[in-house]
Amino acid sequence: MEEQVLDFFKTFASADRLRLAALLLDEACTVDEMAQRLKLRPVEIPRQLAQIEKLGLLQKEGPRYRLDAKALETLSRTVLAGRRPAVEARSNDENADDFERTVVKNYSLPDGRLKDIPMQEKKLVAILKHVVQVFEPGVEYNEKQVNEALKRFHPDSATMRRALVDRNMIKRELNGTGYRLPD
Repeated sequence: MEEQVLDFFKTFASADRLRLAALLLDEACTVDEMAQRLKLRPVEIPRQLAQIEKLGLLQKEGPRYRLDAKALETLSRTVLAGRRPAVEARSNDENADDFERTVVKNYSLPDGRLKDIPMQEKKLVAILKHVVQVFEPGVEYNEKQVNEALKRFHPDSATMRRALVDRNMIKRELNGTGYRLPD
C-alpha cells in the first residue's frame, strides 16, 4: 500500500502531469494537441503519459488519450482512505496457487478492477476465486448487494454473479431473493 500511495503522489506531484491530467479529464487529445495546449515540447508528453499510465488511468482512443475519470476516482478513494486495492490484497492469498495469482495479476488494473472477464474456464475460475472473497461467510446478501460488490471488479456484475452461482461459489435461494457463500 505504501508503494501505491508513493506512486500516486509522485505522479501528481508534477505540475505538468497535473495540468495534463486535467486536460485529459475534459477531452481526448493527441500528443501534439497536449503539447500545444500546455506549451510543452511534444517530446516531453510521452514520458508524462507513461507516469499516468502506470497508475492505470489512461484510455487510448486511436491516437488520442483520455483520462479514465472513474478509475481516478476509485484509485484516489483507495489511496486516500488508506485501503489496499483488491488486487494487492487478494493476489497474495496463501490459498491461491501461482497460476491463480498470475491470472489475477494479469487481468487486474492497479485499483483492483478487472480489465476483462476471461473466457477460458481455468482463468475464469481463478478470477472468480479472487472475486468471491469480498463476501463474508454466514451473511445473506440480496441481489443488489451482490451486484454492487461485483461492480467493484467489473461493470458486468450480472455475468460475474451468474458465473459464481453456476460454479457453486455462491449459493442463490430458489426464489432468487438471497445469496450466500456455500457451507
